[in-house]
Amino acid sequence: MATDLSKLQEIINNAEQNEAVIAQVQRTVGKVNALLAELTQLLNGELPVTARKKPGRQPKAAGETGAPDEAGQPGKKRGRKPKNTAE
Repeated sequence: MATDLSKLQEIINNAEQNEAVIAQVQRTVGKVNALLAELTQLLNGELPVTARKKPGRQPKAAGETGAPDEAGQPGKKRGRKPKNTAE
């Protein structure tokens, strides 16, 4: 009798999980159907085709020219100097 009750409890728990999965699948199927309907309208010429706007390059921030700070050392003039350099 006790094993039957545990099996029934397991079946109920699995049924609740299955209901949640089924609800998620139904929502996803609804979204897919809506997208397929929109695609059908595009292919039939019912909706206007719009061109994708490509993002342009972002302008550099003020003060960043990209030029090297010293000859042969591009952008190395940050932070403190190492201790083992001969002056």
